[in-house]
Amino acid sequence: MKQPGKKFEVLGYYENDRLMGYIVLFFRKAEQGEVSNKAAISDLCYSARNSQEVIESLLKGALRLALERRVGGLVIDVLDPRVEQKLRQFGFWGIKASPPFMAGTFEHQDLMYERSNWFLTRGDSDVSIFEEPNL
Repeated sequence: MKQPGKKFEVLGYYENDRLMGYIVLFFRKAEQGEVSNKAAISDLCYSARNSQEVIESLLKGALRLALERRVGGLVIDVLDPRVEQKLRQFGFWGIKASPPFMAGTFEHQDLMYERSNWFLTRGDSDVSIFEEPNL
């Protein structure tokens, strides 16, 4: 939240005043007199309880905000089968060259290198909305 020159938008999902998930968006700064041409979902976190509804509601909120601001594109970097499934249902598609996530270990390599064991978002990486493949 405290990156110089960046302003993030945060949407939360609540059940009975209890936070069940949140989604963080970053809108690329627009040129003077124009609307932002791209937004990124920087982070997404959800409770295991009722996860599909939480994920769907958060993504719908992000899409609604992007549409209200008339951005040209909305991107997300995420490794999570539940989120990826919802994204496909909403018309998102994968890119040809995904950002590299790096990890290394001498022990438990079978666990470490299995993609399904990870939950990562753009907030966990050093990839910027201003870098390939997001340009």
